[in-house]
Amino acid sequence: MLFDILMLAAGFLVLYYGAEYLVSGSINTSLVLGVNPVIIGLTVVAFGTSLPELVVCLVAVYHQADDIALGNVVGSNIANIGLVLAAGAAMFTVSIQRRTFARDIPLMLTFSLALLAFSYDGEISRVNGALLVAGLFAFTVYCVKTADAHIDEVDIEAIEAEKKEHGDELGKALMITAGGIGGVLLGAHFLVESAISIARSLHISELVIGMTIVAVGTSLPELATTVVAAYRKKSDIAVGNVIGSNIFNIGFVMGATSLARPIPVGAGTWGAEMLVMLAFSVVVIPFSFMGRIGRIPGGFILAAYATFIFWQAGVF
Repeated sequence: MLFDILMLAAGFLVLYYGAEYLVSGSINTSLVLGVNPVIIGLTVVAFGTSLPELVVCLVAVYHQADDIALGNVVGSNIANIGLVLAAGAAMFTVSIQRRTFARDIPLMLTFSLALLAFSYDGEISRVNGALLVAGLFAFTVYCVKTADAHIDEVDIEAIEAEKKEHGDELGKALMITAGGIGGVLLGAHFLVESAISIARSLHISELVIGMTIVAVGTSLPELATTVVAAYRKKSDIAVGNVIGSNIFNIGFVMGATSLARPIPVGAGTWGAEMLVMLAFSVVVIPFSFMGRIGRIPGGFILAAYATFIFWQAGVF
């Protein structure tokens, strides 16, 4: 058991730093090649921060631990709002922009409802996965085109300057990116293997392990990013990080995983945990009208997430 716990901790660390190197290496590669930073954020960074969840899910289904895969996605989406966003708001008030309210939050709810609907028959099929991936692809293309339409001359000059300054660093950036990918793969392997072993040793459901320990672990990059962004008064990054991660977790992670192999969904999961995920998504709406999430509401959301964790752990 001690060895499994150490492996779990090692998996978290390797996964976290692997993702960090992957994102930084990818950003540097894109800048060297002269890609617009806004597009980098919408594609490279979004993909990079979702890669830990994706690899964990793929490794889990390879080991036929489908509940860990499903629990990881659903639990991560709950943690992103109940823990990540709430913690940022509880420490530093977080503002919500009109664009987030008008476009991003409705889209997050749409993907959440789609996952709930696809799970109703007890399986997320390959067709369901294809629809999720296609929906995310369409949204990403829309965001990229919208961002590209607003590039001004200053942006273009900055991109060209960056390209000239770092033109000889492409090899280094690619090496960092490759190292990050290796770290993510290795960390995911350690994480899933140890989580399965701990669940079986303690006779705990793999779904609970995926919904709590694994979900929180793979949400660490989002937690760090959101808290730092909230502290620096960059609320658009703090909120966008959480909402975007939830969209990618369903459209990209769950979609790609179910394309690899259909994911069975238990009746209890459909009736409880997914409804909790939807409830945490809905709770953001009233604060969107007000344009901010203050410290007191953030504390209440954080308390609700703690209640969910205690419920999963069987405390009540």
